[in-house]
Amino acid sequence: MHTVGLCSQSNFYATKDQSHLCPQQCVGGNVHPRFHRWESSVKFKLSPICEGVLAVPVLFTSSQFPSPRQADAIAPEGLGFLAAAADSLGVPANSPTNEWPYNLLSQRAVAFGSGRIARAGDPVVHDYDPAELERCHQFAAEVASRLRELPVRSLTLGDMQPFCLPANRNDPAPTELTPDVVRAAFRDTLHPWVDIRIEPLSACSARDIFQETSVCGFKRADVQRHNKIWAELTKWYTKHPDLGSGWFVTVENALWGYRPLRLIVGLTRAGSLVGAANVGEPFGQAARVSAIEWRASMLDMDRPGIWKVWMQPGTAQLRARVILRTFGPDVLGPWAEATAADAKKLKPKERALFWRVAFRQLTPQRTLSLSPAWGTVHRCIGRGGLAQDTSGPQAFFWMPLGENDRSGEWRYTLNPDEARTVATRLAAIDATEFRRRYDNLRATDYAPHMSEADFQATLEVFQSVKELYQQAAGHSAVVVELTTRMDEELQAETAGSGKATVKAEKNPSGKRGKSPKAAGVVTDCIPNNEMLAPLLQCLDNLGDEDGTEWPRTDLSIATVRYTCGTIAREGEEVEHRHDSGELERCRTLATEAERLLKALVPPHDAGGPYLAFFRTANTGDPVPASFSEEFVRTTLFNGTINPEVGVSVEPLTAEAVWYDGSAGAATFVDWLRGQPGLHGFAFIKIGLNEDSGGASHPRLAVALTDRGSVVGVCGYVIWA
Repeated sequence: MHTVGLCSQSNFYATKDQSHLCPQQCVGGNVHPRFHRWESSVKFKLSPICEGVLAVPVLFTSSQFPSPRQADAIAPEGLGFLAAAADSLGVPANSPTNEWPYNLLSQRAVAFGSGRIARAGDPVVHDYDPAELERCHQFAAEVASRLRELPVRSLTLGDMQPFCLPANRNDPAPTELTPDVVRAAFRDTLHPWVDIRIEPLSACSARDIFQETSVCGFKRADVQRHNKIWAELTKWYTKHPDLGSGWFVTVENALWGYRPLRLIVGLTRAGSLVGAANVGEPFGQAARVSAIEWRASMLDMDRPGIWKVWMQPGTAQLRARVILRTFGPDVLGPWAEATAADAKKLKPKERALFWRVAFRQLTPQRTLSLSPAWGTVHRCIGRGGLAQDTSGPQAFFWMPLGENDRSGEWRYTLNPDEARTVATRLAAIDATEFRRRYDNLRATDYAPHMSEADFQATLEVFQSVKELYQQAAGHSAVVVELTTRMDEELQAETAGSGKATVKAEKNPSGKRGKSPKAAGVVTDCIPNNEMLAPLLQCLDNLGDEDGTEWPRTDLSIATVRYTCGTIAREGEEVEHRHDSGELERCRTLATEAERLLKALVPPHDAGGPYLAFFRTANTGDPVPASFSEEFVRTTLFNGTINPEVGVSVEPLTAEAVWYDGSAGAATFVDWLRGQPGLHGFAFIKIGLNEDSGGASHPRLAVALTDRGSVVGVCGYVIWA
């Protein structure tokens, strides 16, 4: 039997699997042809698009909607298109309790005739308004119909299917869509550690969502059609009296699931989630990588660099321990300055040992040594993984800008205010919440190691850490040290350090020694990890280690950056002889340049924002008339650029800074060109699209000063 649809603008009928032109007569007399595609399971009236304004869909009763009995029963066709999100594609469960071996939707998930999703065996209350259910199905069909008019299928969205999760009558109706609302609508069948990103449709552009149209060379008319459909759909959600807003929702995490889930949805007044959805293609499909191979590579990326040194071989457990030490707020600053001054007198290969020994000679207020169970705590207060996403409350165990001396140890410091922030975040996690988080580790690679004894040991570590931060909050700095060595080994290293120990004892007062320097000349610049922020993404080797300086990176993984802006390799001798006024001038100009471009932020998967960037020339250095590739490679980046990647120097224009030459970019360019004493204005690209370097490529908008320094901003673009 065919399903018949009726267009609201004529007596024209279309049957299943047919698309027909429907002439729509508008007030102005114009006829707008439009394709109507009909759903096999839903009968509804499509609203016209007249003069660019979307009308509200006309609702009417249809026998095609499920009866109350059908709506409350498990759907005979199963999960439908969502079944792909529950498929682990051959990755076996590592524990009997793991419902998500490598899938984002529980393998115990079932769908009901109403569209509701729940876990098999869980009690489900069906108390929805039949009229609300009918509206949900009609809205969902309308959204999917509009998206199917796209001239080119996007790899991001694919074929969007009607989607709705109806709310019960007595359910509280949220006014804003949040990750918690999405999880609740899915009745906790989503992977507990999955990332749920929500963006208002009004804040998304078709260029962001259908980004392949700007990469794969589709016709301009197709791109314009994409933009038009997106704008119309956004307006439809915004103007609809029963919806009011629409959101683009991405449910994904390549570490825990092989297929992403995309939703374009709104909330009805009753709190139902309605729109369209699809399950994306597997992440590794383009590279023809199986789910098992892809998951192994993701786990490898979750344990980059030094994490591999800390891991027990062949397991998801750690062998490294953590030592937390607290110090008074006025202890570490003077000590670090004095130690840095002494360390400069040593050969580069001796400095790491010298710093370690000097640090151990400090007397902390309190010391707390943690067992390797800290790694499980780290997973629980983070997102289930190890190195993945180090922003947030879990950062007290791991920060990407820590001091790694390549000895298997890592140290970083939180000042009293940062310690207070961590204490506040930890205080929000009580024993019940911590238990819930621990239980959710069943959906991770840690599942085989879980037990009641393991939980009790993990909880004990968490409580002791929580107490230490509460005591330190606002009063003490906290130094976190990660090491694979026992106390006896550390003591032996300190006792046998010889010259380094003697040097540390020469300055017991903690006062900084005087450096030989001329008046107004800065010579004591030191490596500073915060200065690496504009370049940090371009040092990420994505887990590859091939023994070279450039394992899939544009810049050497040994790159360091000094407080004067100088770039060099770690351990190399670098001459510092900077005019103090020139240094301050460079810092001021770069800071203002970053401020002017602050509003220009690319999508997260397209690149990073422009940050302040400068390099202060030494006094007496020659002043080039303009930038050249040789200057960029040998002087500005000091040989740290991958020899296999290209470097191009282009004129500085607003269009070079930002793809559409926006007002912000133009303001920045005009401002920079108007600064006295600057010349050689250029836009520098490191890493071109045909290169074999990394996925992230530096982009600099800079100028030369009359002293030969470089000032401006640095960002990056992503080409995988």
